[in-house]
Amino acid sequence: MPSGQAIHQVPGMYIGHIKIIIRGIAFTDYIDHSVQIDRNNQLLPMKSEPNIDVIVVGAGVAGLWAALTLRDAGKSVVILEANDRVGGRLKGGVLDGKSVDLGGQWVGKGQDHSYRVAERYGMDTYVTPTFGNNILELDGEIYTEENDPEVFERVVRSPYKVIEQWVEKIHRPGFWDSEDTLAWDRSTTESWLNQNIEDVQARAYLTTVIRGFFTKHPCQLSMLDFFSSFIEQTIDEELRINDGALQHCFKDGFFQLALHMAAELDQDELILQSPVRSVSQDSSSVTVVSDKITCKAQRVIITAPPPVATRIDFTPPLPFTKSGCMERMPMGSIIKCLIAYPTPFWRNQGYSGHGNLTSTITNAFQDITPPDYTGGILAGFIGGDTAMIWSDTTKQKRCDQVKADLASVFGRQAHTPQDYIENVWPLEPWIEGGYSCSSQPGSFSVFGDTLAHPCGRIHWAGTETAEINPGYVDGALRSSERAAKEVLACL
Repeated sequence: MPSGQAIHQVPGMYIGHIKIIIRGIAFTDYIDHSVQIDRNNQLLPMKSEPNIDVIVVGAGVAGLWAALTLRDAGKSVVILEANDRVGGRLKGGVLDGKSVDLGGQWVGKGQDHSYRVAERYGMDTYVTPTFGNNILELDGEIYTEENDPEVFERVVRSPYKVIEQWVEKIHRPGFWDSEDTLAWDRSTTESWLNQNIEDVQARAYLTTVIRGFFTKHPCQLSMLDFFSSFIEQTIDEELRINDGALQHCFKDGFFQLALHMAAELDQDELILQSPVRSVSQDSSSVTVVSDKITCKAQRVIITAPPPVATRIDFTPPLPFTKSGCMERMPMGSIIKCLIAYPTPFWRNQGYSGHGNLTSTITNAFQDITPPDYTGGILAGFIGGDTAMIWSDTTKQKRCDQVKADLASVFGRQAHTPQDYIENVWPLEPWIEGGYSCSSQPGSFSVFGDTLAHPCGRIHWAGTETAEINPGYVDGALRSSERAAKEVLACL
């Protein structure tokens, strides 16, 4: 899954006078000495000393890896997961007898943590197929890079150059303390497109890219979010296969990473179907109440997506700069559709199986056929506001529409697949969207970069809190190592 990005986290990134306000809150001294109560204001039976070193909330990649990192350091851990499975935004399925990724899928340039952790479990990759020409659909017409280079230059490459010029402004000294940061945070990407990209088809293309990459409509995304997502890598590198973020897929699925991690844990270290209802802390411990168990520990790491974490009752309440930030980070919307054919027939037509569509509900598609599969598999993505609308229809209607969208490019053969599977991420329990969260326009200039800051004995991980590669599995892994390091320094 070509994961979109939450706002790029930069250490100590505050804005003007906001810096003083936010830094004036002593997050590390956030301790309450009150008695422990549950969400119904009932006293909890508690031992005088914590019986666990660290509780981890969430068994996605960030939670699993944080727990294993701590356990490798000799600490006792318990993971509480609300869902009936591990993996979070990594999820597996079966398509025509083949294990496939219904969630995060790709790994590529700059994602060293993902490669390293996958190597620990002997997971092999294959190169994302790139046979033939990429496709671009504009106003119902089909264009390819080989036959229509001038169209790709005008609609794709020229706008990319404009975006890169704006990203360069972020690298200028003093940017994060300037008025530009405030203005960019308070302006939508849609307004920037209308003012800076004159070509109508180029705007349509970028709108499609944003729906697929950020899983939001440009009107829901701030300029600051948009441009800061391309600090480490250019927009071309983020969307590219060769030497880009989409270079490799994992044989048998990326979701296997979570299964391997879970297999390392003892039975009493991972509790599923146990949503956390409250977290209480005092000067000596933290108590976590879930549907199945009440645990007392020295520290807790919360890895749930920010909108989900806001449902937890915290005693004492979180600082508003923390809770307000999380409440204003809605999850994106994406539907991932996988469709299997007897053969990868598009290759015989000279197509790569990779394309962007501007006039259909399917924003993008990609050939993900594993080398050991005799047929062909395409992954299609319905993103942003389109995903919101199509989440409430039936699976059959979505399947029929995806087939029609592909047939508009590849012809009648696209109407006759041998299998279809999908995941409607806005309806996924305890996640409710994908790929990740991003701040609403105007939020960052108020709350700053507080998402990863500890609150007393409460620490935070998850891809949204990552300083590098937020929105990716790689970012989730990096965030869990950072949170584990924070905790170990306190134990």
